[in-house]
Amino acid sequence: MNHPSILARLTLLIALLFPACSALDQPYDPPKQFPTNTTLPTVETTAQPLSTPFVPTEPIVIPPTPTEIVFTPPATTEPVKINPFNAEKLREVARIGNGNINHLDISPDGRQVAVAASIGIYLYDAQTLSLQRFIPSEKWLGSLAYSPDGSRLAAWQADGVVKLWDQSTGQEMLSLGQFQNQEFTADGMSNLAFSPDGNTLYSGGLTGEVYIWDLSTGQLKKTLGGNDVSTTQIALSADGSLIANLKLFDRELRVWDTQSGSEAYVIPLDDFLAAGIAFAPTDNLLALCGATISGPFEFQGQLRLIDAHSGETTLVIDLPEGSGAQPTFSPDGKRLALGSGGNSIKVWDITNGQEVATLQAGYSPVPVVKFSKDGQILVSGSFDGNVKIWQTAEWTEIGTIGGFGRHIEDAALSPDGNLLATASLNGAVSLWDVESRAELVRWVNPVKWAESLAFSPNGVTLAAGFNDGQIKFWDVVTYEEIRAIQAHESHAQTLTFSSDGTWLASGGDNTIKMWDPLSGNLLRTLRGHEQDIENIALSPDDQLLASGAGGGEFDIRIWDTISGTELRRLEGSMINRLAVFSPSGAYLVTGSTGGTLGVWDTNTWSQISEFGSLGLGVETILFSPDEALLFFGGGDDVIMVWNFTARNQLTTLKGHTQDVNRLLLTPDGKTLISASSDGTVRFWQVIP
Repeated sequence: MNHPSILARLTLLIALLFPACSALDQPYDPPKQFPTNTTLPTVETTAQPLSTPFVPTEPIVIPPTPTEIVFTPPATTEPVKINPFNAEKLREVARIGNGNINHLDISPDGRQVAVAASIGIYLYDAQTLSLQRFIPSEKWLGSLAYSPDGSRLAAWQADGVVKLWDQSTGQEMLSLGQFQNQEFTADGMSNLAFSPDGNTLYSGGLTGEVYIWDLSTGQLKKTLGGNDVSTTQIALSADGSLIANLKLFDRELRVWDTQSGSEAYVIPLDDFLAAGIAFAPTDNLLALCGATISGPFEFQGQLRLIDAHSGETTLVIDLPEGSGAQPTFSPDGKRLALGSGGNSIKVWDITNGQEVATLQAGYSPVPVVKFSKDGQILVSGSFDGNVKIWQTAEWTEIGTIGGFGRHIEDAALSPDGNLLATASLNGAVSLWDVESRAELVRWVNPVKWAESLAFSPNGVTLAAGFNDGQIKFWDVVTYEEIRAIQAHESHAQTLTFSSDGTWLASGGDNTIKMWDPLSGNLLRTLRGHEQDIENIALSPDDQLLASGAGGGEFDIRIWDTISGTELRRLEGSMINRLAVFSPSGAYLVTGSTGGTLGVWDTNTWSQISEFGSLGLGVETILFSPDEALLFFGGGDDVIMVWNFTARNQLTTLKGHTQDVNRLLLTPDGKTLISASSDGTVRFWQVIP
């Protein structure tokens, strides 16, 4: 799917050098709980040996940090079954997750920590770590900054709009800029800066600009640069006279005079791919983090200190674990902290280049860190969903704020509807109780992540396909790992059990494979695709399998599961990898990059209709059991509900701020569940 936010996320991921394998595989101590109120079972798992020796990476099973999910559900009566006559009354009634951590800041007085998440701003007491306020947002928030006096909060939205709120009341004060028909989402961006007097705000633009705003009038004063790729970082000098502008994949760093609006100078970066920048608070020294490029896919994480006037590099520090997205200086300018592409935070004395401290932040990369104004506190946000508070006198952890997540790649519902499984990009596979929405167990693998999930028909086994091609099986009663198989050379992006549970189909690399889940033995391999398989679906009688691949293969292929032969191809310039059979097996519905759905008669294999209007592509399709309703979602961040029989739209469900990747329906037909790249799972019911 050609989605600007996805492209931006992938390219910035490369730029940040978060390696797939690094020092992350070292032992990990579970995070301290502050305060502790929840305990999950601790499980050690081992994989059963296969005919071909295989050594699995042992997952870490950890308890969650205290979670304060901010959500006020509407008053509800007993839920009713969703049907074409009441679907327009579907409303969000519950949510799992506080979204993804994208940025954070500490108030100037050090009393408050603000977290910019994918669904809003969370304000916490820096001492007690209790939540003080939640400011919801309809858009993904990428950057955050307090005004110098702490009275206002500014946040940068993915569509380039900047909003200001009153910190004490949470009321919106200003909205700066205009919505642009594109979005840029990335973790750890720093696209906002207040002037020292708090009267001017600087923000990065989606096409390389730096905007200068007069906050007394809300008017744009100047625009610096532009007509290029998106600005990912800006940094203002301590006296406010210079502003540096870093753009995606740019090989030059531009520094502007804020008074005249003219380009002061350009610092060539040559083979250095910068991901983050920061001015030192005491002089015009610039810190750049990123990577040197020595060849195709050959990166070396690096931190550089550069004289902002001469462009001379004064210090170079290699980063074996890769680089985070934003360096931060201590207030006295003597120390610099940076999250790594591993799971740690490094602190250096920049007067001599010596490492002062290494802080173990969890099991995932740490894109953003921030010193308090007095230098006594360091705050970090990591992909494992935790915000950590550190005291800098002895570099010890004070506490952890949990409840955040990471892009949810997939979700699955147990056949009885009691358990929900989620797979996140941070390497976590979690099991939840649907009724209470409590997390029962979390399996964490710090060096890879699950891309697909499937429950066995008897509800006892959960299968997960990983980005390295491995499939793991867990017993959801004991939480023990049953088996691990190396199913594909790379990626196991899609899984589905047969209706009787005697075999499991997996799609990855360019093959479809059928497995005996009890023994782990390979039963059959289906070949024919040239690109990576991204979706498979079984007909209700298990006799047909539909498959779709990425990489420009604009067709859906239909296979006989008994003989393993390809029966036909459904072709079209707009067909993407997605297909699903109707519960009766009479229809196959395909998705498209253009956001429409195609309906195919499975007797004649002719397309009988086309409908829908998701402009950024379809990612997930779901039938109601009676085929009366069709739900679908994708890159437009919304869920469309259609009357399948009449082919007319009933309602659009809004709330997610990023791609909707999976839709599920409880067996009683009363609750729709959606999982999204915004790091949340949402529950929808009919509200009279």
